[in-house]
Amino acid sequence: LLPALWLAGFVAVLGVALYRHRNWLRAMLADATPLESIGRVQLVMSAAVDGPVATGLVRPLVAVPKDFFARYSQAERKLAIEHELAHHRAGDLWANAAALVVLAAQWFNPLAWWGLAAFRFDQEAACDARILGAVAAPERPVQAHHYARAIAKSLAGPRLLLAAPMTSGREVKERLQMLTKEPQGG
Repeated sequence: LLPALWLAGFVAVLGVALYRHRNWLRAMLADATPLESIGRVQLVMSAAVDGPVATGLVRPLVAVPKDFFARYSQAERKLAIEHELAHHRAGDLWANAAALVVLAAQWFNPLAWWGLAAFRFDQEAACDARILGAVAAPERPVQAHHYARAIAKSLAGPRLLLAAPMTSGREVKERLQMLTKEPQGG
């Protein structure tokens, strides 16, 4: 009985996640307007997203909202797109797919759910560090300000973005505070 229960939970967690992602992807692509290709990554504009989001394991995409050019300044747009491209370059989407399988295998363990949220938060923080780490030190405070504004604008929409695992105001505040810290080490 226990193996059957475990398998049912495993299939349910994976099935629900894949179903939701497929429906979101279908809605996002239904009205997507292609903007440009950046390497292998296609940049599209869609009303189905509230902020920039990276998606696509086989066909890498970065989707931006319909009001992207009006709502975000030029500096914010550049940083936001670079953030999403960094997720693709780092293989974060593949890591997220693997993490989902691990979560499904441990669906009954509350620590697995907490661990996934912590993993995704750390993934975002690491991406933030990569983006700001590439900025020259004298320009970093100004760029960090633009970057923080872009993050805040991305999290302001009514839909929960797959790439923005912010579940509480504390996590958003912590991420924004980390942007003001100087990088440590060499």
